[in-house]
Amino acid sequence: MKNIQITAIILALSVLLTACAAGTMNTTQSPASESVYDEEDYATEYDESDVTNIDLAQGSVTISEAGTYMISGTVQDGSVIVDASDNDEIRLILNGCSITSATGAPIYVKNAGKVFITTEEGTDNYLSNTTGFEADGDTNVDGVIFCKNDLTLNGTGTLHIESCDHGIVGKDELVITGGTYEIDSDADALQANDLIAISSGSFTIVSGDDAIHSESDLVIDGGTINIIECEEGLEGNTVTVNGGDITLTASDDGINAAGENSTSMMADPSSWIVINGGTIDITSYGDGIDS
Repeated sequence: MKNIQITAIILALSVLLTACAAGTMNTTQSPASESVYDEEDYATEYDESDVTNIDLAQGSVTISEAGTYMISGTVQDGSVIVDASDNDEIRLILNGCSITSATGAPIYVKNAGKVFITTEEGTDNYLSNTTGFEADGDTNVDGVIFCKNDLTLNGTGTLHIESCDHGIVGKDELVITGGTYEIDSDADALQANDLIAISSGSFTIVSGDDAIHSESDLVIDGGTINIIECEEGLEGNTVTVNGGDITLTASDDGINAAGENSTSMMADPSSWIVINGGTIDITSYGDGIDS
């Protein structure tokens, strides 16, 4: 077992300096924090006259038009499906809802321009699938929240997620600017094909695979992230930590940058880790920091 606290930063710096001395260090930087987020990513207020109220006691629902939708109530073996046009912005406000699905994603975004999921202040919201996922045609739906477009999570309420596969899956960008998240997943807790960016929020994660996994850039600017159990904690093609309070226990690597050459010992200049700030406490049974 390896426990790494402030020594993690020293190790990371020594790795970067060694790479620079060898002439292999990549000078490309992660997306600048100010360019990652926009005003809408932080917006949680709404005009009640513009809100469509949905009571899940009446069953599953499909949303096909742009707008703001207040989701409340309980549905067993149901879902909220978003299937709108390419330019439609959809905001889902979770206001004390509980959605359980036996075969799919409790929240499934098939198509939209961009989707925002906001947890209402003072509410607890529950999403779960603990039995199994079925494909939707050619789409391998495998997350409790499964979004095929850009997704932003914010708010001041709490979202509880339990999954027999992934927790939250974004096939494009996944941005989180607030909220409290308790995620228990058999696979990745947070996963995205493109950028994952976290500016704020509180996370408690138990994961059977990676806690936070991006196929592209992973940027953490703030928040409190407590990863109780996982194989790898933070993983991306690049990983940048600018701030936040991160505590993690990993059965493999604590922070891992894995590029195209991750299966060999060859240097991959497109894959790297940068730590600019924050507090990081890693307990790992593999590498503390692996790039």
